[in-house]
Amino acid sequence: FFSNHTRQCVPCPVGRACQDGQMQPCPRGHYAQNQSSTSCSPCPPGSIAADIAASECRLCSPGFVANRSGLDSCERCPVGKYMNLRGGEQCFDCGQNQITESTGVQSESECRC
Repeated sequence: FFSNHTRQCVPCPVGRACQDGQMQPCPRGHYAQNQSSTSCSPCPPGSIAADIAASECRLCSPGFVANRSGLDSCERCPVGKYMNLRGGEQCFDCGQNQITESTGVQSESECRC
């Protein structure tokens, strides 16, 4: 893209998409990890980009999930469910007649009768 600051063509920075001489930061939930990207990609399920101009997606922590692509925040697993892995897409159900005492539970061992 053409930089008005340097008055010359420069590679598009990571976290941004450049096309037709214009540079746009990637919106939240999207990223561009390479220089000279022409478009931003949505973060895949299980990961997020919380800030604009992200160069990579961050995996959701245990106890949290991102159930579709293009999200900017992970959601806590609700009561009765857990997620023991990083990058979870769906919370796991506790066993039959079991529940958790709180949201964001990270282990099946926290499911109680």
